[in-house]
Amino acid sequence: RFSPSGKGGFGHPDEVDGARLHACRTKWTEDEIWVRREFNLKTGTPKTPVLNLRHEGAVQVFLNGKLVHESLRPSVAYANFDLAEVAAGLFRPEGNVLAVHAKVPAKAAFRFLDFGLFDAGSHPVEPAVYAPNAPRILAGPNGFEKWVAYRAWWNGDPGTGLDRLFFYKDELVVDGPTTRNTPGYHPPPAKPTFHDAFPEDEGNEWAERWDFSGGAWIPVDGALRQSEEAPVAKAYLRREPATHYLFETQVRFSPSGKGGAGIVAWSNGETDLVIGIDPAAGSWEYSIAPGSLAPKRFKLPTGFKVLEKPPGVGDAALPFHRLRVVKNGGYFEVWLDDIQLTADQPIVTNITGAGVPGLYCRQAAAEFDGVVYTAGWDEHNEYITGWGAAADGTASSGEWRLDKEYGLVQNRHSETGLAFKGDLLDQYEFTVNAELEKLEEGKERLYGVFPLFVDRNNYIKAMIDTRERKLVVTGKRNGIEIASVSKPLRDRIPLRHLYDTETSYRDVAAWVFRLRSESIVSALDIRWLEGEYDHLQQEFFVPVDDMLVRYAKLKRGREPILWDDGRFFDADEPKPTAQLPGVHNHVAIRPEEGNYVGFGFQVSSSIVIDSETGRYIRDYIPGEDLGSNEMIGDDTTESDTMSRPQETLVTVEVESSYFFRCVKLKDRLVIELNGRPMVELAGAWPAAQVGLVTEGQPCYFNGITLMHLPAE
Repeated sequence: RFSPSGKGGFGHPDEVDGARLHACRTKWTEDEIWVRREFNLKTGTPKTPVLNLRHEGAVQVFLNGKLVHESLRPSVAYANFDLAEVAAGLFRPEGNVLAVHAKVPAKAAFRFLDFGLFDAGSHPVEPAVYAPNAPRILAGPNGFEKWVAYRAWWNGDPGTGLDRLFFYKDELVVDGPTTRNTPGYHPPPAKPTFHDAFPEDEGNEWAERWDFSGGAWIPVDGALRQSEEAPVAKAYLRREPATHYLFETQVRFSPSGKGGAGIVAWSNGETDLVIGIDPAAGSWEYSIAPGSLAPKRFKLPTGFKVLEKPPGVGDAALPFHRLRVVKNGGYFEVWLDDIQLTADQPIVTNITGAGVPGLYCRQAAAEFDGVVYTAGWDEHNEYITGWGAAADGTASSGEWRLDKEYGLVQNRHSETGLAFKGDLLDQYEFTVNAELEKLEEGKERLYGVFPLFVDRNNYIKAMIDTRERKLVVTGKRNGIEIASVSKPLRDRIPLRHLYDTETSYRDVAAWVFRLRSESIVSALDIRWLEGEYDHLQQEFFVPVDDMLVRYAKLKRGREPILWDDGRFFDADEPKPTAQLPGVHNHVAIRPEEGNYVGFGFQVSSSIVIDSETGRYIRDYIPGEDLGSNEMIGDDTTESDTMSRPQETLVTVEVESSYFFRCVKLKDRLVIELNGRPMVELAGAWPAAQVGLVTEGQPCYFNGITLMHLPAE
């Protein structure tokens, strides 16, 4: 009734709703099972032993006779459990026994058990995140952040995840799935610099936050109502003027449709830039007053109904609409209910100085609610603006220009390129994608950012050193050089399997990976799929033929069409060893520059029989139609039988492009590269700006965002 040995996992059935459970390798149909696994330690006692477990029913886990884990309820997904404390002193060099007892109810529809141990070393033990699904994109409370919410299982428990979205230039990247133990800086959604919901129970405190000009303003039902159809009524936010900010409000227009309402996008106390919506005309406009410039009017998008109620709401009030403006120097961008009204280009003005935003009505009554104000900006491509001298008078240098595709470009080789921007802020997050025009092995290329710049005697500079392949952080505090910090840039980038249908029936089975930017690659670690995958009508084998490694270094915008399209070059690598199943096979190569890396095997043209199973693989003649291949024995599938990598770890020594994320907090500075924690400097700094810097080479800076993080 019970097999004395078998491969994990154990269970029945091995198929659910037509989907094959590949981890179910040994049949278990009883109500109860005991499994023992013996192992020796080859590299010493594990520092942080972790149990990885998935089971139906109740389970008990014993290590060398001691109970180390127990659960009375099933785990619908794989889960990780830190055994460092409970298993202390239990491991021995040889003869370790991991025993697991599982029991399901007699009428249970499923039986399953799979488990293993691994050493997390110095890394924190994170719960296993399984099956993320149903993603939804959300805007953060401060208006700048974007988040993705999704369903998943954390150590077998269902829940909702929330992770940040970033743009590395124009590449969408999700910072997750993350858990409470994920290394790095993963804060909750940031609050805005200021927000006002006009609560009903605060008396007259609301009036202290605003300066009024005309009209009759009073909170009603949790909103700020302007009830007079005055020629002009304005409410200015009472804050220190700023040069770059986001300002947003919910606005409910008068049911009569008369006049207009909107936002004071900027005011310096003498001149106002106003964004107004005219519901009756179905248009929006902007104007500068006082001034001789007539208002600029534009039609709202076709079908947009400002005064239309959703069906089924009866006598309910008109809905609120969200109106947002972002001031970035002299550029103003406008959104209405997530429709970008300035999609073609921002409003371009000569208003580059500091000011405050506010609320606006023209010959109309209106209600405002959910006001959000956040200092900062978000810019890319040819609409990057405002970079120049620092607040302390430090001049910009180098030769800077704007490019429609590459953003802010530093051209000159002869001197250090410097540029600064921003209001002086106590806390903020600063992100930018920096990219070299050219990466050459062995040649020094220095480029990076000032995560904070107070003045010439108080700053932090973070530079990519391509020759030393390091991130180097230097700076001054009160005119004295701080101790420099350097971190290696080498990284192992996981890339999942690829299936290239254009090359699957050719004389080379090949896989090509596109790297994020031109990089120096020094090694590959390849784990192969193996076994029969019925849902793919495919059986995969670890390749046994000689492997070729190639790289391509292409101009911007070009991609290889095929593995052997003439633009790949053979990497000068040592002979790869035989590929083994179930492990990452390490293949070292002489460091090569490229933006694509690939590997492949020559395919035999004779009948191939697996020596262990005797199964027919394929009588394959390169270039011949698949249907002409003779099938032998009971294997009548028409799918191609081949090798395929499940995962490839590409070792990158240095890249030509890095996404900087710098976070200035009240007690520390955090610097990340491409989402990887690099440097954390303790200490408080005064309010600061940010900057860009290059040393002797052209460099592109794009996708630049800065947002204030309020002290609360």
